[in-house]
Amino acid sequence: MTDRPGHDGAVSSGSALRYVAIGDSLPRGFLFERPIRQPPGPIQVRWSPLLSLFDHPARGYPELVRQRLAATGLQVRLDNTLTCTGAPVRAFWDRGPVRDLQRVLAGGADIITLTVGANDILPLWAGYALAATAARGVPLVSHRRKQSLLDRVAPSSDAAEARLQTFEARLSDLLGWLRVTSGDARIVLTTYYNPDGSSVVHERFVTPLNTRIRRVADAVPGTRVVELDPLFDGHRITAPNPRRWVSGVDGLHPTDAGQAVIATAVAAAITGGRLVS
Repeated sequence: MTDRPGHDGAVSSGSALRYVAIGDSLPRGFLFERPIRQPPGPIQVRWSPLLSLFDHPARGYPELVRQRLAATGLQVRLDNTLTCTGAPVRAFWDRGPVRDLQRVLAGGADIITLTVGANDILPLWAGYALAATAARGVPLVSHRRKQSLLDRVAPSSDAAEARLQTFEARLSDLLGWLRVTSGDARIVLTTYYNPDGSSVVHERFVTPLNTRIRRVADAVPGTRVVELDPLFDGHRITAPNPRRWVSGVDGLHPTDAGQAVIATAVAAAITGGRLVS
């Protein structure tokens, strides 16, 4: 019989634990570099076939978590078919659990990680993202001046409120369903980090989104939250190499070093910081 991670934080060894990863491009391992032949998974959103060319699941944090747990002697079987670049929460919960979510969880789960929410409000920030990409290519303008110009194209705090409310309601339903379906599985949610460190992005994007993620998690017993923003402090897109953990190409997604740091924090949350052999 499979040993499950108990709510007290201890994880015991035994037969293989089943780990189901759910979420967007962070757990999917998306990174703009040399394209690879990576077909999109069963969960798909608009542009999935194109974006999947830059998916590197073997470099996403779920696979790195599996490796860290395996290094301690735990046998873990990872299913990351519920990760999808560009996926908002409705890709997993649309007036109820989507078919592929039900299919995967029908097999049970001992560990579930969930990273979702950024794509629910990211469309409002499309202009900012494009401007930020263009600004990085202008070498003779100071970072402070660039950021001042970028702040002017950032959407207001009120612009995303309706989207955030819908996201919170869906995430609450999804997380509640996961808890009921998975029983005493260890469920870990991650928040998001501020990739460029700007106060506007922090106040209007990262903080409102992370606040809702924490609020939903607090309402579901046995759920742990991994805070990503503090981890990336000093390692954002403005940091010099090799301290930078955010891709210099898109200024948004984590590098391999960033994924590794996320994986270490998630693995610690899964085990409660300790392992029982």
